[in-house]
Amino acid sequence: MSVNVKMFCCVALILYSVIGGSHAVKVPPAESDNALPVEDLRDLLLASMENTISLTNLATQQASKISSITTSLNEARAEIEQLKSDLSTSKNKLNTLEGELTGQKDNLRGAGTEIEELKKSLSTSQDVIKTLEEGQSELTAQVADQSWPEGSYCILASGDCPAGFTRYSGHIKHSTLTIITLLTYSR
Repeated sequence: MSVNVKMFCCVALILYSVIGGSHAVKVPPAESDNALPVEDLRDLLLASMENTISLTNLATQQASKISSITTSLNEARAEIEQLKSDLSTSKNKLNTLEGELTGQKDNLRGAGTEIEELKKSLSTSQDVIKTLEEGQSELTAQVADQSWPEGSYCILASGDCPAGFTRYSGHIKHSTLTIITLLTYSR
């Protein structure tokens, strides 16, 4: 309660005790017709004091509510400032990510160009390989058509025998044992 309200209550209690308290002095009624009887004045004063107390309690409750609302408002302001800060940070991060995304798009475009160049190079390489394989097939066919000229041959064997050759194995005695496989051919 404020100081003024407390003071008013004290004065009212003093007046009540003077006018109608248990030790109050009886004041004779006023001579005027407009004067209220002491009992009515006491009731009015008592009702006024009760109203004052009730209003004081109501004012205290309202002050408490206002204080609570003010606290909530201050907390809301702090939260708004925090949200503004978070929003600013998020915008900065978004701008950074957009920049990185643009860089990645550029990298992908460059990689796409490089892939296209590699595809062209691969196609060219495949054409070269095909040409070489065809040339190899022609050479192989030409070699297969070749035959050994007339005569007798004796050569060292390694792998499969060519057409018309016969494999013979033998050995020559020497200080160490050596086995030699020979191929012979006669026409």
